Amino acid sequence: MRTIHTVTTAIAAALLVGGLAVPVLGGDVVRGRDLLTTGEWQTHRTEMLNATTPAERQAVRQKMQERIEQRAAEQGVTLRHQLGGGPMRAFGPGYGPRG
Repeated sequence: MRTIHTVTTAIAAALLVGGLAVPVLGGDVVRGRDLLTTGEWQTHRTEMLNATTPAERQAVRQKMQERIEQRAAEQGVTLRHQLGGGPMRAFGPGYGPRG
């Protein structure tokens, strides 16, 4: 098992250092936030901070999600959540109890 981890880590490091991209089915996959300008992101952040109720925050989130999905369709890219993937995480063990 330890050997598999070492080999997997070495392959991942080689891909990252070598600048190789692993192709993903369905074209380019991006985070929704990457489709926004800095100004749009700051405006969204300010609106979220100013929202006082959960319903207001949900409305702000929904408006931003619609804008992101529209922009993704215009640019012909796939959003990560559309592939059924979970939240983006760094390499390594996850959170929670260890068994």
